[in-house]
Amino acid sequence: MRCKRNGGTFGSKRSDKMKLTEEIVLGFGFTKRWIYKPNAIHPKGWFVYEIEDVMDLNDDFSYSPLNVSHEIKTVDQLKSLYFGLTGKQLSK
Repeated sequence: MRCKRNGGTFGSKRSDKMKLTEEIVLGFGFTKRWIYKPNAIHPKGWFVYEIEDVMDLNDDFSYSPLNVSHEIKTVDQLKSLYFGLTGKQLSK
């Protein structure tokens, strides 16, 4: 899939990419914001990872602009998406 902004490329067909984890996402400067904390009705709660008012990732690392969900599974996919949205490199 091609990002419309900045000519970036989103996604990768290579299977040898580094799998995305919470530690990696937070290391890139994302913050974890709780939508609601775990409770009796919703034991897992719900949170998003956000960075610089540019983008939010759901708690499963999916990106959902306009209610269309895109899975982000690797670090390269996250970097490509961020570059496509901002024109800047995502780095630690």
